[in-house]
Amino acid sequence: MHSFRYIFLRPRRWGKSTFLNMLAAYYDVNTKDSFESIFGGLYIGKAPTKSRNSHLVLLFDFSSIKAGSREETNQSVFSNISRSLRRFLFKYQNVLGDVSPDDYIIPGDGASSLENVLVSLELAFTTALKRDHRISFTNVAIPLSLASTSTMPRPTPV
Repeated sequence: MHSFRYIFLRPRRWGKSTFLNMLAAYYDVNTKDSFESIFGGLYIGKAPTKSRNSHLVLLFDFSSIKAGSREETNQSVFSNISRSLRRFLFKYQNVLGDVSPDDYIIPGDGASSLENVLVSLELAFTTALKRDHRISFTNVAIPLSLASTSTMPRPTPV
């Protein structure tokens, strides 16, 4: 089983978010209808890969994480992950079926919520595959973006 993970740690204003948004538009199953208008005039639009528009893309934006005490920072991280998972589940209802985020997202437990969405939904992906052979559970792209290293919480000395 393979998945794609992109982690970009670069200074501010280096185009990390723009690059990840471009990757998301290229690989996202939901942008199939706009592929030509976005990429048509470019080389990649004229010679697309087999993977174009065949992935479910889970985006994280860690720039909104608020630093504070350890507990406040943890809560901010968990809230950020939960918001991203909710957006993912709503965005791909056409592929996953009528899933309820409350069935997968555990308040205050980002790691278990992430596992629930990515592992527990394998059945939904497999069921969707029987209808549409373009996508598979192994083709879930997860770009991880740090909008700015300067906005990331710094560990507090103990």
